[in-house]
Amino acid sequence: MQIHDLKVGDKIGVFFYDDWRGRKATIETVTHISSTGTITVSSGTRYTYQGREVGALGDATYLCSVSKAEEIIARDGTKYQESPVVDELEIRENRLIKLSQLAADNAIRILHQYGYYKDKKDKSGKLAEVESKIAAIVQEYLEEMEK
Repeated sequence: MQIHDLKVGDKIGVFFYDDWRGRKATIETVTHISSTGTITVSSGTRYTYQGREVGALGDATYLCSVSKAEEIIARDGTKYQESPVVDELEIRENRLIKLSQLAADNAIRILHQYGYYKDKKDKSGKLAEVESKIAAIVQEYLEEMEK
């Protein structure tokens, strides 16, 4: 396997281990290749131009040929499952929603801390309305900042 010949969209094997724990390998798609040769696969993991995982804290994973990965998967007896395609727009939208909800929760928490909205169960529904307005304002701001 020649790492230097890889292009974005190519399939590549990712080797985890083949020892007393068993065998593990997957097949990933190359999503980005930097000018320094760092390769990013569809799971988001980055590899050096030599095929070693960047910043691995435990057992590092390595790039290998698709045929070697298929061989390990076949010997392991598990079925090959292609990793799901991640939609970056969906991830960005989910991040914005989560961030705006977190900001609204913290704003309500601060209001509680300083004595406003003492009744956390708020039977009138005003607290939920205020929280949704805060979340909407923050989400609009974040969407505007990303453009």
